[in-house]
Amino acid sequence: MWCDPTGHTFHLWMRAHTGGTGYAAIAKVVENDDGSMTTTIETVPSGKRMLFVPCPGGQMKFHILYDEVTRLFWLLSTQATDSMCRPERLSPGRYNLPNNQRDRLQLHFSKNCVDWCFAGLVAAGPCDTYSRSYASMVIDGGDLHVLSRSGDERAKNAHDVNMITFHTVRNFRELVY
Repeated sequence: MWCDPTGHTFHLWMRAHTGGTGYAAIAKVVENDDGSMTTTIETVPSGKRMLFVPCPGGQMKFHILYDEVTRLFWLLSTQATDSMCRPERLSPGRYNLPNNQRDRLQLHFSKNCVDWCFAGLVAAGPCDTYSRSYASMVIDGGDLHVLSRSGDERAKNAHDVNMITFHTVRNFRELVY
């Protein structure tokens, strides 16, 4: 629906800091004939304007990568497992933010960047300081390599971590169903 065959339109995907989970923000940028660019809000098939799009983990930083082989988009993001938890029940490292969970790194795929299918967990830690966030990925043949800002029991908290981890999802295309 949003594809511009002339290549003069692109979309900016951004973290949506709404207090909730599962949404990212999106803006449409069109290159004008004079080379200038105009940024607007995208329109959906119903004709309504849309600022937020479904995006698992869109409340935190995420990475989307297009795979030419499968013609699918791959999403790497953190997974919130209890965003409705009362803030006073959270560990101090969560800063009273139930949607700020960083210890689970998830992978999804999509045909259109709106409807996402869960492909699996790339990494999961036993507690908050074992975070895996701000991750990026690259395709290498049939494998997906992931680099993540990470922590372990020595990390100050889930945000101020102490290491970088490297993960490989072998034969990642086999996760498509």
